[in-house]
Amino acid sequence: MRRLLIKIACSAVLLLACANAVFAADTTFVRQGSWVRLEAPQFSESQLVGRVSDLDPDTLVLRPAGGGSALRIPCSDIEGLRVREGQRSNWLLGGAIGFVFFGALGAAIGATYGEELDPFHRPSTSADAAAGALIGAVAGFGIGVVIGSRFKSDRWVEAEFPSPPPVTLNVGKDGSVRLAISLRL
Repeated sequence: MRRLLIKIACSAVLLLACANAVFAADTTFVRQGSWVRLEAPQFSESQLVGRVSDLDPDTLVLRPAGGGSALRIPCSDIEGLRVREGQRSNWLLGGAIGFVFFGALGAAIGATYGEELDPFHRPSTSADAAAGALIGAVAGFGIGVVIGSRFKSDRWVEAEFPSPPPVTLNVGKDGSVRLAISLRL
């Protein structure tokens, strides 16, 4: 019985450790060289976009995308932080736009010219409009997917600052030494 309890306790500890790693892997951290989009009302009313050129535990140095001098922004002044994680294709949006546009165009053509396209020259009906809409929507979806896949947009995800190491030792330019110890409770 005792061995069984020990095995269960060890299994529980292992599962908790793995679950903690899974939750930690879900978090995106900002790092030096990352493209970021941030909100810092003390520096700009609009969002700032640029590349992180340096990152300290308390300060982020940002090179703006449009050029200009680097901005030293205290991490405490940053209200929102997003990191660019590649690009995504807009194939689905293109397909949806093509589906709607060409579906409506096909319905209009079917309703207007259905009598002329019918070999028996029967008057246009709602079935002609529906057939035109179906043909137009299917063709439009395909055309939209092809066009939409050619257009990419940036993918931005919420990010956090990496936690500082428990012990840091920094040497300043003037020769001073700074020792920092952090504890998590």
